[in-house]
Amino acid sequence: MKSIILIILALSTFNVTAAVKETVDVDESKVHEAAPVEKQDWFNHQHDGWFSYIDPELVEDPDKNAKAMPSINESGKDPLVELKELQEKVERAKALAVLHPTKDHVYEWIKVNRELLDRSAVFSDVAQRTVWQHPELDYSLDRPANPMGMKVWADDYNAAKAKAFREIAEDHGLFFIFTAGCKYCHAMAPYIKRFADTYGFSVVAMSADGSGIAEFPNSRYEPEVIKRLNPKAVPAIYLVNPKDDFVEPIAFGAISLKQLGDRIYRLFRIPSGQPMHKVVRVGSFQ
Repeated sequence: MKSIILIILALSTFNVTAAVKETVDVDESKVHEAAPVEKQDWFNHQHDGWFSYIDPELVEDPDKNAKAMPSINESGKDPLVELKELQEKVERAKALAVLHPTKDHVYEWIKVNRELLDRSAVFSDVAQRTVWQHPELDYSLDRPANPMGMKVWADDYNAAKAKAFREIAEDHGLFFIFTAGCKYCHAMAPYIKRFADTYGFSVVAMSADGSGIAEFPNSRYEPEVIKRLNPKAVPAIYLVNPKDDFVEPIAFGAISLKQLGDRIYRLFRIPSGQPMHKVVRVGSFQ
């Protein structure tokens, strides 16, 4: 019985040794052979050991040799011609979709319109970025669009106007021409008086028909002056300087005090042709 057990143990030892030998006796030329990266499997490469590392195969960047983005106007076409062609394409697609609204025509119009919107979005984005980097092109420096900036601009502008009005009032006055039956004349009279009292303007109220007005009890009836001025409508407001024989019509009809002030300010402080928004420039070093 003992001999049988020894024989069985000997056979088992032989089988285990053979199995180990079969596992270890591998082709040495293949020990360090790198398998494809996507097929590497630890269970199939236990012989490489825990610290084995095989450099993966270099995969060429598919975008490396890709064609570069076309440069601007690579087609060589005149940009005016190219733009005209694009406009005609859009208009043609639109006309077909409106006159013959088939599924294909409407689809083409939406497709072309989307292309146009994409172009517009790119143009808008580039324009904004350009303005950010070039303050001389930034309109908001002339007239801010946000509430805080608008308040600062308006405060500076109103202060500049108030200072200018007081300086102008030193040697200029106002002619205010009215009639008894003019409702706008009587409605505007309190505002004219308030404006004159605030900034120091002298006002000569003249009636075109000999009537009076409450706000200006010392109004005059000067038919010769009115004939010379020849107002086309009432109420009529003139800015005058008797020393220089300067007479300039400012307003006819009902206007607000803001409009009246803006007109006087433009006449004396803003060169002809210069926009109002450039009177006060915010954030300028000059």
